[in-house]
Amino acid sequence: MILCIVNSPSYEFNHIRLKYFEPGHSFDAAHGPIETQIIGTGKLFDFRDIVEAVTAAKCEPDQMTHIDFMDWKSKVSQYALKQLGEKRPYLKKIVTATFCKGSEDITYQTGFDLPEVSVKVIKSNFSLADAYGKRRKNPRGVEIRKENKKELVSKLVP
Repeated sequence: MILCIVNSPSYEFNHIRLKYFEPGHSFDAAHGPIETQIIGTGKLFDFRDIVEAVTAAKCEPDQMTHIDFMDWKSKVSQYALKQLGEKRPYLKKIVTATFCKGSEDITYQTGFDLPEVSVKVIKSNFSLADAYGKRRKNPRGVEIRKENKKELVSKLVP
């Protein structure tokens, strides 16, 4: 998806670099008060509870709806991933990932002091130029018929 965005003619940037938090280093000026508020609240039951906790921590949450998201078709080649062996990128090990205009490669690091590794993981018949996702028309979720919902509720709430 990010490869498609950076290679889209709709955007004029040359690269996107994502920097991931290192475990134990994500407690900053915004996340600390939010975590404190969540712990003080107790259990969060739905998205509204999260919004209330973030707002109470004096942060302004950006509430997105289904129209803010795109439906993307995965064009990752499972064959290419298997061929990478030890070079296969796992999100839990990545600290930076870079996607550049004009390239089908993902460049990543597994440590800030380690060299960058470039890999190609998309299918060979995939064209980045034609790969823009479509806006979602409906919210996602479980669609349940009324009779199934009654049965489910009766089992969950005796």
